Amino acid sequence: MLTSFLIASEKTTIVVGEIAVLLLIIGFCYQLFRLKNLKTSEKPYRTLIKVTDPTIQIDDFPEIKAMTNWTYKNSQKAWIGQTSLHPNEMRHLVKEHYPTKADAITIQLIPYTWWTINK
Repeated sequence: MLTSFLIASEKTTIVVGEIAVLLLIIGFCYQLFRLKNLKTSEKPYRTLIKVTDPTIQIDDFPEIKAMTNWTYKNSQKAWIGQTSLHPNEMRHLVKEHYPTKADAITIQLIPYTWWTINK
């Protein structure tokens, strides 16, 4: 009886382990699929526009504002949005069309994380 119980518990452990491995493989494939779709999306860059001058707002830049829906983050005191322009191109656009102080506007690329991909 003890032998049959040990054999049954080993089989249960093996089945649970196989299910866990299968779920890990499915999750990994799902993340690869999401990353592939992210690369082909029309707005692949997540950009941070930090404005140190309090007189400047995102509304002052109509071309940039039209690219995406920008949200203001109080914790960073900056605007965050997804755009199809690389941050270097956006810096060039700001310098070319909107003359401001050099340190008044900072444009950075925010890398995607596992949490931002799954939103």
